[in-house]
Amino acid sequence: MLIRLLTVIIALLQSAIPGAPGNIEGTVCEVETCRPIAGARLMILSVPGSPEVRKTAVTDLAGRFRFPQLQPGSYRISLEADNYSLATVLPLLTLIDGAIIPGVKIEMRALGVISGRAFDEKGQPLAGAHVEAMAFYRQGAYRMLSPVGGTETDDRGEYRIGSFPLFASMAMM
Repeated sequence: MLIRLLTVIIALLQSAIPGAPGNIEGTVCEVETCRPIAGARLMILSVPGSPEVRKTAVTDLAGRFRFPQLQPGSYRISLEADNYSLATVLPLLTLIDGAIIPGVKIEMRALGVISGRAFDEKGQPLAGAHVEAMAFYRQGAYRMLSPVGGTETDDRGEYRIGSFPLFASMAMM
């Protein structure tokens, strides 16, 4: 009985010890549907004035991530995922002694792809032609057409331009 009581007291004292590590947990999903994004690569960095920390995590099939055993302090998360761009502003997270910050939700926007074939005036594949994806942007009162991606056609005249915002609206050679 005495050993059990001592075990409970020690456990309570450990949970009250300043500087006890905590966890930051959350999900990464698409902004429109909140469909999970598996394989997103996250990095957590401490901000100046907090103990120096630099850890990485990768989301699972459900888009979940977890940074365990973090010392109390303030942290910023950065991330990247293939064919996605960040759609939200990432908050500064402050972890207190032994706390768990659950439910951090990070939303990302899918990037688009344009593909096709280029032919010359005789209907033959046009190899080595430069193809650009263009999008309209507002600049003051004007709409400006600007390139958002580009590539060269292969020997069959085929091209594929990926990883650009879905609002890109035109391909030109």
